[in-house]
Amino acid sequence: MDVWTWEHFCNLADGYKLSLLMALIFANLATGIAVGFYTGTFRFKMVGDFLLKRLLPFVLGYGAVVAVAMTDDTWKTAIVAIWGIIIATLVGAIYENLKELGLPLPNLPGFPSSTSTPPTPPR
Repeated sequence: MDVWTWEHFCNLADGYKLSLLMALIFANLATGIAVGFYTGTFRFKMVGDFLLKRLLPFVLGYGAVVAVAMTDDTWKTAIVAIWGIIIATLVGAIYENLKELGLPLPNLPGFPSSTSTPPTPPR
């Protein structure tokens, strides 16, 4: 039986996966803050809510699946599935943030079409 170590945990979580997750989390946070400033609705409380209600479940869920995979090898495929779900969620959130900023992005299936005019920044 393998000894539970931080190195074993990181090997299961994969370095490039964690790097991509961190980059997308930062991009989501940055675009969300930009939308808040653009629309004049930015509040530091909203950043805290994002970290607590959106980021923490991602980190805990991914970490929990990796921890279970350390004890049961059949869960290793779940790591990839959870990672894919988190990536898709973050990419979708970044896409919505960029649309709210008024960038001319193509309409994707599953996203509401932006036939209305983008919000105008406050003066």
